[in-house]
Amino acid sequence: MNHPKMKEWSANQRLQLDKDAAYTLRRCHWDHEQAKLSSLTASEFLIAVQSQMRLHGLTQVTKSVNSSGYTTANLRSMSDADLVKLLGADRIAQLSAVNSCA
Repeated sequence: MNHPKMKEWSANQRLQLDKDAAYTLRRCHWDHEQAKLSSLTASEFLIAVQSQMRLHGLTQVTKSVNSSGYTTANLRSMSDADLVKLLGADRIAQLSAVNSCA
């Protein structure tokens, strides 16, 4: 382990393992999709859907969303263009990237 090439190889292997083990939003979304597909009861499916909604910041509670004063009732009544404007282009791109892998 004292040889410089061995240290370099070991560091590269550690970096590769860290990269492979990273749990990304995309992988988490995919895991939720798999949980929904493998659910045997309606309650299991509901739990998977609720977890996925929390993952993406979407909940059905009447609390304000992201402390901006928007409730779920307000969000349901908004047009698609207003929702896109509220979320922002970067979040829309992120969500579409997640959905494209599913």
